[in-house]
Amino acid sequence: VDIALEEMKKHGVKPEFECFAMTDLQYVRHLVNKGWRDQTGGPNWIHFVYTNGSNWNLPEYMSTLKLAVPNNSMLGIIATGTQQWPVLAMALVHGFNIRVGMEDNVMYAKGQLADSNSQFVERAARIIREFGNEVATPDEAREILGLKK
Repeated sequence: VDIALEEMKKHGVKPEFECFAMTDLQYVRHLVNKGWRDQTGGPNWIHFVYTNGSNWNLPEYMSTLKLAVPNNSMLGIIATGTQQWPVLAMALVHGFNIRVGMEDNVMYAKGQLADSNSQFVERAARIIREFGNEVATPDEAREILGLKK
């Protein structure tokens, strides 16, 4: 992993750390504490993945995630399968970013296959606005993440 991170630094690549367990997040913390700094100038980008069938108590677990995120890092939540939307709504309550798309769930509703990723993005945008927030534009997202146009 250290070799891969060094190559990313050398070429100015922004990694996305996908964590599936608290130990994965602790490893990212370890990398940051060892001196890893995102070379794009933006925050470290971390996604925590909730899979269907997980029996985590979401409010307590998400509060713990908030405490475990390394400095200069942004945490997004990915959720799969039938529990996707309840988990993502809870993530928004905790102030996390969310990711949606057909990679995570192909069902738009019970018994209804999604037509495209845009269906998920439009639903997520509606929920985000219902929570009183705004969705970043592509340019704003690049700026937040420290990416070039």
